Amino acid sequence: MHLHTQLPLAGFLLLQAVCAANIIPRNERCVTAVYTALNYVSFTGEPAVGTWKIRCRNPLVVTSIYAAAEEYCENGEQTAGLAQLNSYCQTLAHTELLTRNNVAENLTDENVRRMRVVEFGELSRAEKIDYPVLVSPAYYGRTFDTIDTWQLEIWAHHAYGYLGYLYWGCVLLAGITYRLFHHANISRRGATNTYSSIVFKFLCISYQWTQKHLIVAFPFTSPNRRVLWFELPTRIEALVIAGFWLLSITLTCITYPLFEDNIYWPSTSAQLLRHIVIFREDNYAYYLWPAVIIWVSDRVLRLIRVIYCNFYVQFCRAKLEYTNSVAIYDEASNVVRLEVIPASSNHQPTASSYYYLYQPFRFRGWENHPFTLGSWTYTNTKDVDFDSSLKSTGFIDVSRIPLLSPPDQERENIPSKKSRTINQKPKLIFWIRPYDGWTRSLRDQCLASTDMTIRPTIFLEGPYGEPFPTENYDSVLLIAGGTGIACAVPYIKERIRQSETAHDDIEYPRRDIHLVWAAREISFIVDVVTRELQSAITSREEFSASFHSTSATSSDTFKVPSTTHDIDIDIQPGRPGLHQIILEHARETDFTRRSTVIVVSGPTKMADEARAAVQDAMHRGYQGIVFREESFSW
Repeated sequence: MHLHTQLPLAGFLLLQAVCAANIIPRNERCVTAVYTALNYVSFTGEPAVGTWKIRCRNPLVVTSIYAAAEEYCENGEQTAGLAQLNSYCQTLAHTELLTRNNVAENLTDENVRRMRVVEFGELSRAEKIDYPVLVSPAYYGRTFDTIDTWQLEIWAHHAYGYLGYLYWGCVLLAGITYRLFHHANISRRGATNTYSSIVFKFLCISYQWTQKHLIVAFPFTSPNRRVLWFELPTRIEALVIAGFWLLSITLTCITYPLFEDNIYWPSTSAQLLRHIVIFREDNYAYYLWPAVIIWVSDRVLRLIRVIYCNFYVQFCRAKLEYTNSVAIYDEASNVVRLEVIPASSNHQPTASSYYYLYQPFRFRGWENHPFTLGSWTYTNTKDVDFDSSLKSTGFIDVSRIPLLSPPDQERENIPSKKSRTINQKPKLIFWIRPYDGWTRSLRDQCLASTDMTIRPTIFLEGPYGEPFPTENYDSVLLIAGGTGIACAVPYIKERIRQSETAHDDIEYPRRDIHLVWAAREISFIVDVVTRELQSAITSREEFSASFHSTSATSSDTFKVPSTTHDIDIDIQPGRPGLHQIILEHARETDFTRRSTVIVVSGPTKMADEARAAVQDAMHRGYQGIVFREESFSW
């Protein structure tokens, strides 16, 4: 459905929702004002109890209603208003409104002229009268204005409430439209016919403008995501949030019609302050129920997912399997390596996935912590024991780099989806930097062990997140900081796997991937390179990498022993010059007319520097750049 048909549909749904509110139609308000005004006058006669029974069956009251309705209401208003009053009598009093014929003898012109005309407050409610009365024009006008104002308030309350839903619906629609443009920008590359070229060009221009000025751009011109007390990485996020704030503040400051002599709140100050006092009651609690239902449903579904991921019943063997895990802390790298084998063999990890981790048998076992999946291999269910090579076996004295035993068995044990058997389960690998709370507790548990290795009970919840289609781009630049490498490694492995499974007889366009990784500890870099990235570094021409240690003081080349390969790792000291790296990468891909995606995962300062460089490249006219920031902080 196109945008020009979506917006009228949304407006129609909003109108329907507002019209469904309990608002008195305008042609019924005249009679409503009449019988509301007479509610402040007490009459004798039967029935004497029940507001609606008195209003519908007491001859004195009904005569006064008919007299005032004929005096102040037009014929159409009388018909509609009296029909509404009769329906209320049937619904609320289970009776019929006395017809005009029942009280016709008191509604002659002579009797109406002789009726006493009363003002508001002239008669006390404690004083009952035994004759019909006619409300004065001022009394009627005062009551009508009160009811008319109140109906406007009811309309505004509902309309402005639904307007908030409409706002987020438009945001969702804009996001869907952007994703469609993004899909068209990728899938229609190479369109040759004239019509397709024109449409494709329009989509490209719209997409690139949105990328440059909304998606990649900072909230303001300065390369800083902080706005007052908030962190808003992009301009589109700032505009969406600022728009909702502006809408909310504006709607709470308008549509407060105030006038003197309101029969409910005589003073204008009371009319204004009642909008605050009204929240003491449950008038708008139903707006919270959708959020409550969503929250409860989310918690129930998450609990089901935790059970599904961590427990597996083999009915044929009458056996219950559960998640296994091992955690190893390396002091040199100050990182806990957590490996988890889920109970379910149907688990399908993907790049850019994150999981919530629980350690249930703690005092605060209900707490969960999100972590990006760094890597995974597959292991046979018959042998779920973890590799003994996870432990460090020694250190190089100069740089305190742990001498790691070869990861070749892990590397070779990564079958494709077709070659996986039912007896294989994924072994998920997380790199956890200990800070405060649970991460520090996990490190302390490892330190309490003699070999810094423990087997904690860890529950998984996931995977969440959606992998970014890097395979749609000719060149990929991955920028990682610290444990942000967890985002980059799966993309590298997937890219290499696709390259290895490509058919030799089909010519594919050149696709390359470059990694820029900065970390504080050299040992952490070596650990990941010799385990997860060894196959990419030693045997793949399309992969290149540069490593930077922010704690190193001089440039050294480290040679790490391995039973199959000697890997020379050039680790440069200091921070990488991201601005220059990104500009050179953008210039090269633009010159060769190749598409590129730049994925950054790291600290906020690094992400901002990369974003500023990408924005600079776009303003210099380099085309085909897509920027994606993977946030791993929490």
